[in-house]
Amino acid sequence: MNEIALVIHDGDGNLYDTIDHITRTTIAAFNAMGANVDEANVYERFSAGVSLHKIFEELGPELDPHALEDQFYTFDSSLGYEGVHPSVGLFEMLETFAAAGIRNAVASNREQSSTLAILRHLGIVENYIDAEFVACPPGHLSKPNPHQLQFLINSAGILPDRAIMVGDTPGDIIAGKNAGVKATVGFTKGFGSKEALTEAGANLLIDDLSDLPAIVAELSQ
Repeated sequence: MNEIALVIHDGDGNLYDTIDHITRTTIAAFNAMGANVDEANVYERFSAGVSLHKIFEELGPELDPHALEDQFYTFDSSLGYEGVHPSVGLFEMLETFAAAGIRNAVASNREQSSTLAILRHLGIVENYIDAEFVACPPGHLSKPNPHQLQFLINSAGILPDRAIMVGDTPGDIIAGKNAGVKATVGFTKGFGSKEALTEAGANLLIDDLSDLPAIVAELSQ
């Protein structure tokens, strides 16, 4: 019997709601580059699950994407994280996994330092998730590439079939499948739609993170 030992979570839109924060951060980044973008347009794209890099490409094709990304992360930290809120059921889930001895990890396409800053703001790092289990370290490829997940699974010293991937976008689900995890779970209250998560091949869908421990228990039988 291969009990689940590692739950890998996406960050934005899954563990925490960042849509207001990343919308204003993105607008600030474009403004710093001398470009004006419509707030509703940016918000709509994020709500539809469009990635940050894709938004840069669509709304600023004439801009240097690396310089734009640098501006984004400059404002990401300087604007603060007061507008970032935990997703429904987050702490109930984390408490349950902590009591069961199940490790949690984070695989995010956001810069590692930025992800850690958000997790510390919410009181998650060290209390529930060790910093070394927060990807992506510099040089790791973005999801849907499985690189981050493979790193986390190897760090836990387990086989992929003892891990699951939880996320709110098709890229999270595809990354989990590419990494060979036992199951992929789509969180429906984030950036991706139920239809998109299902089409990507999610094994299960949840509306509340507190439902996750029961799923892990069932998968461990």
